[in-house]
Amino acid sequence: MKTRKFLSILLLVFLASPLFTTSPLIVSHREEGIDQSSPLQSTALAEAPTFDPPSILVYIEFTDVTPGEELTNTMAAIDNTYGTNYVYSNLTDYNDLDTELPGKDILLIPEQELTDVTSMKTVGMVWNSSLRSFVDNGGVVILLDFGNETGPGLGLHIYNESGLMQINGVLDSYPTGGLTTLRRAQANDAMCRRLADTWSALSNTITIDTSDGIRVVDDGLPNYDDICVRKPYGRGNVVFLGFDLSQSDSNYEEILGNAVRLSNHVVFDESHSQGHSINVETIDFADDLVREGFGVSRMISFTPSYFNASDILVIGHVDGIGDYTAPQIADIDTYVTGGGALFLYGDGGGYIDEIRGIANNFGYDWQRDRLLDTDDAVDDPGDIKYDGANILHHPISVDVTEHETNYGTGLTTLPNNAERVIISDIDGTSSWDTSGWRAEGVPILAVSRHGNGRIGIAGDSDWLDTTGDWDMDGIKGYHDSNNSILALNIMHWLAGGATANEAPVITDVSHSPLSPLNGETVTISATVTDDTGLSNITCHYRVNYGAWEYSLMTLVTGDEYSADIGGFNETNDIYYYVLTFDSSTDTLESVSSIFSFHVTNQFPTAPILNDPGTTNDNGTFTLTWTPGSDPDGYIDRYEIDMSNTSGFIVVLGQWNASSTDKLLSGLDNGTYYFRVRSVDDHEAMSLWSNTESIEVAIPITDFSGPAISNVIYSPISPVQDDSISISATVTDFTGIENVTCHYRVNSGTWQMVTMTFTGANSYSCDIGSYMVDDQIDFYIQAFDNSTIYNEAATGFVSFQIANQPPSEPTLNDPGTLFEVSHVLVSWTPGSDPESAMSHHQLQISNSSDFTVVLNDWNATSASFNITGLSSGVYYIRVRAVDDHDAVSAWSNTESF
Repeated sequence: MKTRKFLSILLLVFLASPLFTTSPLIVSHREEGIDQSSPLQSTALAEAPTFDPPSILVYIEFTDVTPGEELTNTMAAIDNTYGTNYVYSNLTDYNDLDTELPGKDILLIPEQELTDVTSMKTVGMVWNSSLRSFVDNGGVVILLDFGNETGPGLGLHIYNESGLMQINGVLDSYPTGGLTTLRRAQANDAMCRRLADTWSALSNTITIDTSDGIRVVDDGLPNYDDICVRKPYGRGNVVFLGFDLSQSDSNYEEILGNAVRLSNHVVFDESHSQGHSINVETIDFADDLVREGFGVSRMISFTPSYFNASDILVIGHVDGIGDYTAPQIADIDTYVTGGGALFLYGDGGGYIDEIRGIANNFGYDWQRDRLLDTDDAVDDPGDIKYDGANILHHPISVDVTEHETNYGTGLTTLPNNAERVIISDIDGTSSWDTSGWRAEGVPILAVSRHGNGRIGIAGDSDWLDTTGDWDMDGIKGYHDSNNSILALNIMHWLAGGATANEAPVITDVSHSPLSPLNGETVTISATVTDDTGLSNITCHYRVNYGAWEYSLMTLVTGDEYSADIGGFNETNDIYYYVLTFDSSTDTLESVSSIFSFHVTNQFPTAPILNDPGTTNDNGTFTLTWTPGSDPDGYIDRYEIDMSNTSGFIVVLGQWNASSTDKLLSGLDNGTYYFRVRSVDDHEAMSLWSNTESIEVAIPITDFSGPAISNVIYSPISPVQDDSISISATVTDFTGIENVTCHYRVNSGTWQMVTMTFTGANSYSCDIGSYMVDDQIDFYIQAFDNSTIYNEAATGFVSFQIANQPPSEPTLNDPGTLFEVSHVLVSWTPGSDPESAMSHHQLQISNSSDFTVVLNDWNATSASFNITGLSSGVYYIRVRAVDDHDAVSAWSNTESF
């Protein structure tokens, strides 16, 4: 139901300015006092934002309108506490509510004493639907109630019958009852601002029985009976005041003034241990809001129904319990989408990260924190006083010529419809923390629309703080520079209606071509829209952090504007942004992010390699080639590659040449492949040239024998009857005449076998078989294919034929029960591969795992008589032992 708009004053002096022409034009810094070389600011061109005065409908059908009585005292109380900046009209017939209530912010119901219960119930029933809809959509209903001669509590029937608030009846009154004192019941609710802790009751005050709402004033007695109650209802508020103001004092009047302020209700969320509290750090900010006509509440527990009944939700940086949860963020989104306003503010050093989830939900983000500025620093690089070009044309920046922050965070991501208000410098003095990374044109304060609501976000909190003096100038942060003006402008803008003027929207900023060449013209394009029209759309650009220049952007088609810039040299880095104003009387300004591109150096052309010839007999010759060329510079040098394959898998040599030839020498025999490429003055390389090859064939005399390597015999541990394979790798550049293997057994006579070529320089042969314990020695001899048949031989390689263990025997079942002290056990013997069995080993134990062996015996036959046994259970096992004392595995285990 609330309607908000910016109050505009027609400034004829500025309508005469060229800034307000409908066609784009360049504004001269010298003529207009505006510097087009950077984002602009001028506090004189916009009107400060505010909200409409509250519109109050006063229901007086049964009210005592006698001068000096309830009605005149009620309106005087509003004048004395809220102020006179409101408009009101009277409702004299309850049947006219539906025609009179639309467009109003507050329905005020002074005491209805000149009637009866039946009439009041009738009014409540008739108003049921209308009042619910009015409050649910943001309206405020305020009821003052005492009664008439028939008894107190006559007006409460309106609330009961309309369903706005359920009240069970009147409990006490003054002066006829026991009520003597009024007590402020809440320290954090907007209804309790500026009240004393307790004060004396005045005539015609009652306490009521209800639990339907927030107790804001009670009687201070043990049962804490309610006198004044506020009930958040949808987007609005229902207020019950248990007095009629036939008598009044400052506290009584202040309660009513606070109720009127609920038409512009601000809730400060402190549910996440915020670093600022409106009772300490931001108390002056909160007090200023109250003076400006805002109701101010403090929310200790995150309660959507509480802040839904407000116009602005303020969430400062979190200093304690962690991030907001996804359901909480969803509740905030629903609130803003439905018409609420949200003001977020963080701080540097990570103190902003706990509200990142909320900011991300509305399209905002940051990548780094803690902005520095060596040029605008007040005390140290983190204490920055922004002014001039940092403060853009916007209603929020009206009368703000300076804004002082302390180690704040910049916003690196914004929604498309965001309006930048304050940005960091673009003169090379602004950076991110101590990293030295540039942070130019980074927004530190921005606003946007979301659904039917509004968002404001600031990257610092210290400028709202009334306890810190960061630059040590004797002035607290909130009162330093124009910080307090800026804070109130933000809140007025957030409380404004949907009809307010919006800054131009700049989207789809791009450049073409994406990678321009040396000297090539570059077109900068952007989509720019605004409901009031546009003026002064300019593209600002600089080369390699030099001075900013600008070019007028002209309409291409629809909402697309473009400007051509160019004449840049290769390897230049170009930075640019788009700046525009709207054609409204506020002359709102928008500036895009800073974009960049790199001017591309063109590649040189490849040289053409000349044929060096077919063969060479001394390893020295000269490569020559036809030179390449460079379109935008010069050839600095040529690079030459040499390989032994045409694919240049292995590069054998690399050389640089400043001319078109290269002398090569000292090459050994082989075939060599060459290629060459151009390298320009910016290290750009051409494609490789054609490939040419030459064979070097220097006559040589061979005096060395073949190389023999990788001598292997297999198996590595041969046993009796094995055939043994012997292999080796034999190479020689003249080729191999023959390869032989020489071997002997047990130092006997040497024998020889010819080894067979098996491919890939490998030769092999087989020898054997042998008996166990035989010692075999061998070596390999080879002759090359030179004219003198050079010989080579390996040293001795020796191995021995290994003994194999016998197989395990099988133990026969000796039986189960014996009544004698001896048992004859037998088994099927194991066998030995070399037929050299020595004996069998028999073990006996009283456990199946043979943890304790009671005895063991060696037996040369396949049976053994165990004697000397006593009663008990015994376990036996047996294994074979050969002549090398090699043992088999144990047999099966038997028991008796």
